[in-house]
Amino acid sequence: MKYPEIFRVRQVCNDPVVEDVAEEVEAQLSKLCMHQKIKAGDSVAISAGSRGISNIHLVLKAMVGHVKRLGGEPFLVPA
Repeated sequence: MKYPEIFRVRQVCNDPVVEDVAEEVEAQLSKLCMHQKIKAGDSVAISAGSRGISNIHLVLKAMVGHVKRLGGEPFLVPA
């Protein structure tokens, strides 16, 4: 049996660098206009999958803060 040729491949991904994670999360969430959907007292689920997400704790903290400022009551759901 003859095997196919094998080549060594190296992939380099240029990951973006975010200096202030909380500020960037706030900027992106503000674009979603969630204030139109979340009303005071609404229970809001935030999924919290962490694979491959740097600084997930900062991202989640910023998301929770955003929802609270809108009057929602956030809770985390492991995903």
